[in-house]
Amino acid sequence: LSLSLVMFDLDHFKQTNDKFGHLAGDYVLKETCELIKNKMIRSQDALGRYGGEEFALLLRETPLRIAVEVAERIRSTIEKHRFLFDEQSVPVTISMGVVSLDSTAKSPDAFIAMADKALYDAKNSGRNRVCVR
Repeated sequence: LSLSLVMFDLDHFKQTNDKFGHLAGDYVLKETCELIKNKMIRSQDALGRYGGEEFALLLRETPLRIAVEVAERIRSTIEKHRFLFDEQSVPVTISMGVVSLDSTAKSPDAFIAMADKALYDAKNSGRNRVCVR
């Protein structure tokens, strides 16, 4: 069984809320999820909000190489998508961390922690990118 996890969050989301308002922030969160859920992943994959503007995407029967391709396609799509709220264009990018389940993850928490570290790497190395652990 190949299982991959993608953790991602919206870059500088607090600034989006501060500049465009919380309704715009809500719109961006919903639009991002709709794009991913309806156009970017399969029905057997699971997308969920992990907290705040952080999300988890579980890719069933997906090896790491494919998971990275999926993550990059999502990242690129979000970056190019025109988020329009109250006739204002809201710039949105996301940072993503990708891991696959292997023998080093001793528990679900360890698996999530590995993905979180990869996400942290993406944010620390400039955001709007996919990092792998």
